Amino acid sequence: MTNDTPVSSFPLVQGVFQALFSLNAALLSVSIAFLAWPRTSVLFVYMEVQLNTLLRIQQTDMIRGYFAFSIAAAALTVVVWIALYGRYRTKRNRFQDVCAGILILLTPPLFWVYCYGRFGWPFGWPFRGIPFELAVVLVWAVFFVLRRCPQWVAVPLLAAHYAYWFLVPRRGFYPVSNSGGLVPPILGYLTALIWVFYFHVTPTNPQRT
Repeated sequence: MTNDTPVSSFPLVQGVFQALFSLNAALLSVSIAFLAWPRTSVLFVYMEVQLNTLLRIQQTDMIRGYFAFSIAAAALTVVVWIALYGRYRTKRNRFQDVCAGILILLTPPLFWVYCYGRFGWPFGWPFRGIPFELAVVLVWAVFFVLRRCPQWVAVPLLAAHYAYWFLVPRRGFYPVSNSGGLVPPILGYLTALIWVFYFHVTPTNPQRT
């Protein structure tokens, strides 16, 4: 028995969510992989150098790594999306409903916890507020999944969540061409909002097969 239910009424929403979830997962995975195992980026750095030469992009004060990171993330995004599409293209599953949404919420904390676990945590406030912030978001997620929280609450709460994880951890640590940049939190916020809408408009009681 599974917790699958047809999603033919919302194929566009499902497809967009799958694509954005895949991109978020790829950005996080590549960011951590490049930090944990720098040698994994060698091939992509070489591709970036060749691309810069082809496009005649000269070395300036801008930090390198954007193309290398983007190429790796794009490739992994396609792999993850194909896996999700192949498994859930006709059925809506509990993984997509709950687990994927929670993972989207935890993407910024996972990246920064890894970074600071590797390079050392700063002391004092506001970093000591991290457990409280996470607790608030996870409690909201539980109530939302149980359909005991208004949908509109997600808009300001998620905005505050991603703004917090973009602004606070960057003090003293500035990775640019990875999940520490500006694009991932914006992308995460949009993906989380789509998850909220997708979860809200689908049936409360899935059919069991």
